[in-house]
Amino acid sequence: MYANLLLDEEKVVFLKLLTYLSKIDKNISENEVVFIERIAQDIGVVIDKNFFDLEVQDLKELLSSFKNEQSKNILLTELINLAFSDDNYSHDERKGILEISRLLDVSESKLSEIENWIIEGNTWLYKGSKLILV
Repeated sequence: MYANLLLDEEKVVFLKLLTYLSKIDKNISENEVVFIERIAQDIGVVIDKNFFDLEVQDLKELLSSFKNEQSKNILLTELINLAFSDDNYSHDERKGILEISRLLDVSESKLSEIENWIIEGNTWLYKGSKLILV
């Protein structure tokens, strides 16, 4: 949604972090793969299937690429969107996002605000689909 606003030097790291989260619950779904591939295409980064085999060695080091609040908020927004993409925002995904927000020095209240906005948006889209796609 806002990933195109990331700085060029943040984009590949951003995709690595999406992949990290998608594998955190030991189950990368097809919806998660499609989500990451779509975002990669949207931000102009070419990835192949081997990209999903990458392992994150140092989470803190990767997160150090995100220095401004806007980039941090975009990362958290898309991590949460990814977690919801398979209709299963798992406990492990939530823990992973909490850890990332802590390492980014983003407050839990800000994270909750982002989560609530995404939930409200998803609810709005679902209601619209039920109204229109009868």
